[in-house]
Amino acid sequence: QKTGSLKGAVTYSGEHKIAVRLTNSESLTQYHTILESGEFFFEKVIPGDYVLDSYEIKNDNFNIYYSGIWEPFDASARFAVYPDNVDIRAHWIIEGLEIIYE
Repeated sequence: QKTGSLKGAVTYSGEHKIAVRLTNSESLTQYHTILESGEFFFEKVIPGDYVLDSYEIKNDNFNIYYSGIWEPFDASARFAVYPDNVDIRAHWIIEGLEIIYE
């Protein structure tokens, strides 16, 4: 099957590692990666329209967002969402996307 790729960066100044998630808007297929040196790379992504987001890794399974607990209180993981949908096309490498934590 034909695939595309996505490269980008995350601006984050916290203490946790960051997971980056790419979700297909129609099929809800997800791709996950862990941020390395402020940059991420998804390769062999099936073409389509995607939502790109990221979140702090605060549990053992980085594929699952940590929503916190009440007692003893532990805050949920911070997250950030890229403001536009991402159009992945076959044989293309999309570059220059940035997710910013404020």
